[in-house]
Amino acid sequence: MITVTGADSFTYDFAGGTSPATGTIRLGELGLRVEFQAYSANQSWPADGTDASGKWRLHDDIMAQTSSCCDAAIDTYSAWVSPSRGGCWPGMLELPSTTLTVQAGTDGVATYNSITVADASFLRAEQTINLYSGPDGLARLSTQVIASIAGNVITYQGTSAVVMPIGTVVRPAEAIGENTPASMVHPQPVMIDRIVSGIAQSEKTKFAI
Repeated sequence: MITVTGADSFTYDFAGGTSPATGTIRLGELGLRVEFQAYSANQSWPADGTDASGKWRLHDDIMAQTSSCCDAAIDTYSAWVSPSRGGCWPGMLELPSTTLTVQAGTDGVATYNSITVADASFLRAEQTINLYSGPDGLARLSTQVIASIAGNVITYQGTSAVVMPIGTVVRPAEAIGENTPASMVHPQPVMIDRIVSGIAQSEKTKFAI
């Protein structure tokens, strides 16, 4: 049960933990922050720089061509990894974002299926986008899938009635199914573009004949 205790405060019941909570309190907001990505033990980046098993050992063996595993391989790691946490996708805060330049919605009842943003150049059709209240962009208002883009006008595959003022922050999702922290697996267009542009030409020429 949530009890409002002031204009900007509330209390709620929860099982376990220590009450009242202390320290830095954060919300595990899906893919917003890289810190909240979680993986099984053999998928976790080794904090001490070593790795006796799991995918990072495999990565190191392939790049070193251990036991003549291959003739050559393209190393994509630096092209997709978060700049702030090893072995993890970037969080949405580390990806490009844009803002609404025209208010979307009127009364919270009438629906609409398009929004106008300042810059849609880094977005693609079928991309999932997450819309947050501005200017801090931390409270999620809506999640939509892009049907088409014309200039800076984005048309949704579905509809929404949520009123979103000018300045609402629009962020692309980096992976499909990021509703759970461990699902950062299948890249969406913004990450594909990042990987393609981030791979050094020297890596790409390994496959030139």
